[in-house]
Amino acid sequence: MKFLKNKNILIISPEPWGKSMLSKHHYAVALVENQNNVFFLQTANADENIAATYKKKDVHLLNDHYTVRGARYIPSALRKMIYRNKVKQICKDAGVQFDLIWSFDNSRFFDLDAFGSAFTIHHMMDYHTDYQTRTASESANLCLGVTTGIVEKLKQYNPRSYFIHHGYNPQLSEHFPLPEYNGKKALYTGNLLMQFVNWPWMINLVKNNPEVHFFFAGSYGLGNLNPHINNLQLEQVKIVASYSNVTLLGECRPEEIQSYTRQVDILFFAYKANEFPNIVANSHKIMAYLASGRPVVSHKIKEYEGKDLIYMCEDEGEFLNTFRNIIDHPEIFATEDIIRKRQLWALDNTYQRQIERIDSLIDEIISA
Repeated sequence: MKFLKNKNILIISPEPWGKSMLSKHHYAVALVENQNNVFFLQTANADENIAATYKKKDVHLLNDHYTVRGARYIPSALRKMIYRNKVKQICKDAGVQFDLIWSFDNSRFFDLDAFGSAFTIHHMMDYHTDYQTRTASESANLCLGVTTGIVEKLKQYNPRSYFIHHGYNPQLSEHFPLPEYNGKKALYTGNLLMQFVNWPWMINLVKNNPEVHFFFAGSYGLGNLNPHINNLQLEQVKIVASYSNVTLLGECRPEEIQSYTRQVDILFFAYKANEFPNIVANSHKIMAYLASGRPVVSHKIKEYEGKDLIYMCEDEGEFLNTFRNIIDHPEIFATEDIIRKRQLWALDNTYQRQIERIDSLIDEIISA
């Protein structure tokens, strides 16, 4: 590491700390493992007790008492002056001067040059979280995106914009047993209340494969990913849960999910790719899926086209048929060579490997 070691780092996250972990949480942990002093700025509505319960690896949690409401309506020069005063407060409360600001949130502190001499990163994980993208991108030293669509958007405002895949976080090999069921097993992981889940595909998958037991590991209640309940999605969760071959596992920790992926025959997920192709062009769960070596069936995912790692489907009929084919012919879809190819892909995209790639980009910018 040339830069990302022994630094004071502030991560600005749109999701607070909790039981579920996304990229920003995993990056925080990985940066601590590189001997960095990491502070995690939560959202104003964060549940402090939940956050403290699941905090990991000496990450310092900061509760956001600094956000300026309606900041986008304040004239730029005045807003930056206000931001600079807020930054002084954050540094005072943290007891450090920050070397690096890593922002995953372009709705707060989007004038990143208000952080003075600190190196700044605008890291966009979701195509649709487009609040103050232009200001955040233009004021950052480096912009990162997890889809080519996001990177193209960022490059409109900052030529130093680069693609970095989602990461994989290898966990300790602790075993968390799934409930016992005879026959084939399938697993979905992820937030069940997310609006882009393609429930018709997945409900019909369950309905058409009564001999397969389906596990759904993910939140369907209030939590750090769901500050509010999406009742339309919750109704779909209730429908799928009504089938006798379905078990809802609820919100799970990353180490539990990693263990579960290795105990099933097939992994699946379906999002509304035809309706939201750019929004669902990549997914955080994929790396953990591939790390298991198990076959994965899904909708079309732009960032994985042509890689022969996932069995992607154009429509519901193909989705149902592909799933059935994999269940019936494991000798074709779970050979040692295919399993190893999936696992190697995940191992080349651990969070530590992504940090190494980002470290190289920072070094290039600093050295230019």
